[in-house]
Amino acid sequence: MATCGGSPSEPDDLSPVVQSISPNFGPIAGGSEITVHGVHFTAATTLTIGGQAATDVAVPSADVIIAKVPAAGGAGPADVVVTSEAGSGTLTGGFNYLSPPDNVPPTIMAIVIQGGRPNEPPDFADLNETVSISAQVSDPETASDQLEYQWTALVGTIVGEGQTVSWHAPDASETPLPVAIELRVIERYGQDGIFQHEATAARTLSLHDSVREVGNMARRFLDEFSQPQTNKDWRDIMMDFDLAGGTCAEPGAIAEERLQVTAHYTNFVMHNYDIGPATASVNFGSHCAVRNRPGDACVGVPVYWDSTDTRTGKRAQTNGVDRLSAAYSEMASRWWLCSSDLVESKGSLGHSIYAR
Repeated sequence: MATCGGSPSEPDDLSPVVQSISPNFGPIAGGSEITVHGVHFTAATTLTIGGQAATDVAVPSADVIIAKVPAAGGAGPADVVVTSEAGSGTLTGGFNYLSPPDNVPPTIMAIVIQGGRPNEPPDFADLNETVSISAQVSDPETASDQLEYQWTALVGTIVGEGQTVSWHAPDASETPLPVAIELRVIERYGQDGIFQHEATAARTLSLHDSVREVGNMARRFLDEFSQPQTNKDWRDIMMDFDLAGGTCAEPGAIAEERLQVTAHYTNFVMHNYDIGPATASVNFGSHCAVRNRPGDACVGVPVYWDSTDTRTGKRAQTNGVDRLSAAYSEMASRWWLCSSDLVESKGSLGHSIYAR
């Protein structure tokens, strides 16, 4: 076709032209993201690498394609082909598939969780407490500080990054509550770190509201002890004591308390009683003031008893503060009561059971 007074003309060639690809290498497993640069890319464009269709193809502009590389059967160069309705363009050997080099995955040998209070047990935290968490990791090819550490916890907040972080407990929660601290360690290796190994592990800490927990146990024991019933078993009354042994530093105190409980139901009839609010303190590996009882926690509970000694028929009232000690069991992840002593008594003390 000729124009008036001119020379013949041909329509412009709108076939895609592939100019470059970045990055131009990746693992034979595929999945890496690439950006293809060129001209005449359209929304109808398809992309293949080594004859296999790329995935997640997006064409944000006429000169850019973003996609993920398909898997290959082996290592080596592969042609990059862009096709549209107007034709196709090829960058011969534009992408190089690489096989992963020999590499040993990292090993998470241990996760250590430790609070900062003196004698605080490991894997323990109270509400609103911050504890330190560190990982012991081994890798023969990559230094531990060059690995990537991803910490997660469904409860509380991870603070920091790297091999050692902190975990801050929530201000409020139902307790005791097991909280899994999970770690994912990533080792990137090979050219530009295109290959990676992963290792995962988890460790569970026990979250507590220790003051509330030991206070509730103390009040529950005193309430069970005080109720005017004579058909209870002493084990039910002392359900929160470490009857199996192994936790309390003074096991003889538990045997002593059993005798007191048994004597109470044998020799006394309770008419009225009142159990006040508990006041507790936590100081791991310490002693409580009354009788220098060893304990991780100390509790004081005001009590009032109005009862009759069946041996003498004498009725008497007792006001005082019951002092209890408690210990934390790492094995059971719980608190146990260890001893109970009534002190600061006022009123007519007719019962030795109370003034112990």
